[in-house]
Amino acid sequence: MVKRVSSSSMASSVADTPPAPWELEELDYKAHMEDEIVIAVMGVTGAGKSHLIRQVTGQTDITVGDGLESCTDKITSYRFNHEGVNITLVDTPGFNDTYRTDTDVLLDIATWMELSYRENFKLSGIIYLHPITAIRMEGSALRNLRMFRKLCGEDALSHVFLATTHWRNVPEALGNRRTKELKENPEFWKGMVSRGAKVSKYLGDRASALDLIDVLVKIGRVTLGIQRELVHEGKELHQTAAGEAVNEELARLERNHELALNTVKAEWVQALKDKDEELKEALVEERRRIEDKLVQVENDRENLRRERRREIREQEDEWHRRIKRMESEQLKEREDFQRRFKELEDSVKGSQQEPGIPWMSVMDLVVKGLVHFLNIRR
Repeated sequence: MVKRVSSSSMASSVADTPPAPWELEELDYKAHMEDEIVIAVMGVTGAGKSHLIRQVTGQTDITVGDGLESCTDKITSYRFNHEGVNITLVDTPGFNDTYRTDTDVLLDIATWMELSYRENFKLSGIIYLHPITAIRMEGSALRNLRMFRKLCGEDALSHVFLATTHWRNVPEALGNRRTKELKENPEFWKGMVSRGAKVSKYLGDRASALDLIDVLVKIGRVTLGIQRELVHEGKELHQTAAGEAVNEELARLERNHELALNTVKAEWVQALKDKDEELKEALVEERRRIEDKLVQVENDRENLRRERRREIREQEDEWHRRIKRMESEQLKEREDFQRRFKELEDSVKGSQQEPGIPWMSVMDLVVKGLVHFLNIRR
């Protein structure tokens, strides 16, 4: 059941996560978790995730990039109200993030997904953005798409919108042809569409984004594949489908780096024979660069396999401490309001016989106070 609230609550809120989705305003957090509509926004760097969230929430301080570098390097939540429904949009970095490895991104997303799911903060769906300006599905975009599908799991794809963006930058006929290819190619979207994923255009304005959100608001909550694996099946991250996919990517990178390193070593031996000092110096630098990448691969592999239970427990403990503190603050506010309301009531009773009292104004104040009190109790 979606909780309807006053239209006066239109202001958006923003906070870093985890567990920031619940630091947005002072309210009944248990009810908030049950009633909030949570939608994750995913996609490759430059697809328009931050732009969509800025359009919908009205948050003008959200950074929107116009280059190739990622503007989202951590998971961030933005809350707004739409037609009486509280909605949280979760902005995520892509698996082709400019400065962070796939392992780093997966660790962040998995931690947020697991913690939020354990606290009953369930997703209503995911909007996955793809720029229609892309001439072809490049390696990084294809890797992003495969990882996204692993995160979702097959049973959750009916809660996914595959939305194309940047339509202003291509002729409509060309964009339609590219969309058709995305939908019909088994390597791209065909498999997800056959399992219930929806395809739509995001035209860059608020109304277009709300069309997607309105559909997800009405179809209920969903448990993603990675949430089921981590919480219900008790798997470690490296044992999940998404973790296995990252491991496969790490193995591929390791093979490529080792081949490159062997090539550099052979070229260095030849340069040594030729007494080519300049080439030798360049090859030494190239060897150092490749060896650094191999170290990074090993570090990523260790990070993926590290024990995360303690981290999750620590974040859960912090979450419950915040809930307890906020509930205590609410109780104090409620008691303070009851005291002030009683003083006002006594004042009204004691002044009933005095002339010149603006009774309508006093009664209006009493009614407003009572309404505020009831809202706090909820």
